[in-house]
Amino acid sequence: MKRIVFCLWACVVLWGVGCGALDAVLLRPSPNIRLTPDDFGFKADALLLPLREDVQISIWHVHTPVQRKGIIVIVPGNDANKSRFTVALPIFANDGWDVILMDYLGFGQSGGTATLQGLVDSTRPVFDYAASQADVVVGFGISMGTPVLARIAADVDMTACIFESMLNIRQEASLFLDHNNLGSPIGPIADGVATLGTPDDYDIKKWITLVDEPKLFLHSPDDSVTPLQGVWEIFDLAPQPKQLLTTFGEHATAVFLDPALYRSMVNGWLDGVLADEPELDQRFSELLQNEIDAALGDLGIDIAG
Repeated sequence: MKRIVFCLWACVVLWGVGCGALDAVLLRPSPNIRLTPDDFGFKADALLLPLREDVQISIWHVHTPVQRKGIIVIVPGNDANKSRFTVALPIFANDGWDVILMDYLGFGQSGGTATLQGLVDSTRPVFDYAASQADVVVGFGISMGTPVLARIAADVDMTACIFESMLNIRQEASLFLDHNNLGSPIGPIADGVATLGTPDDYDIKKWITLVDEPKLFLHSPDDSVTPLQGVWEIFDLAPQPKQLLTTFGEHATAVFLDPALYRSMVNGWLDGVLADEPELDQRFSELLQNEIDAALGDLGIDIAG
């Protein structure tokens, strides 16, 4: 994912090409389906949702084998396709959640051409479909999917939102450089190019203020791609109810490093939301607060402020 930062720098050079330069260098779709829900023993409906004339969005609606709590819609990152996120199915499907995995416009088995605007446009019908299937719908955005989810959630009622490895495209370059002690004048220039080259839908600081559902932010202090300082700025703007849970490892890797802990934390929070108690049990509350205090204290960030 460090490629995102280098691509933003490259866009300074490619500025003369126009806004399409960001689409071309940031998005890396692939038609290669490596794994399916069947590989993990889950039943799934393969569906095509209409986006516009002659263009459809491919999804897998994966069904939980136990009593259903609701539906989680995974809003993915900037590369590959929906098969990349099948590894998360046991974490949620075995805990009572249907899971919808989607291909953006131009990704995987969806039609059309991949663009930044297309990411947002193709996510809307997926949430419309989810709402037609269940009263409880949770959005789970990962990396590039986090600003997309924030934009959709600003308009669409959801039960809750989870943002993992929050990405602010418009400040990504300068945040990366500052975090890695690589201060350079190119950071603000790349930020400016990214701001001019991205649709208004990617103004994450604007749209997060309109997301009033319960929100869980998952982020690692070790994330050198999307530094914690950046997500803290967005978290601070987000309205209550909200919680920030610090994880571990590099960008969006916590689920691979300790699946059991990841499952306990995320599903514990979701159970709390369903019970109208986002901090469901004492152990979860203590772990959450300890991790927040330790991580942000090390970074010199005053969470009380």
